[in-house]
Amino acid sequence: MDWQTITALACVLGTLAVFAWRMFRPGESKSGCGGGCGCGNESKEPLPVPPIVKRH
Repeated sequence: MDWQTITALACVLGTLAVFAWRMFRPGESKSGCGGGCGCGNESKEPLPVPPIVKRH
């Protein structure tokens, strides 16, 4: 294997390790349910999307 392959594999494995740590990190509860559970954090209406203006 050349150095570029080793570097690419190290980057991929490092990224996977960070994702796994963030997903399964111990001791932290997830917050921000987005509403609907009765906790008083009701989600807001989404902002309207402006119409697309076609220019000729």
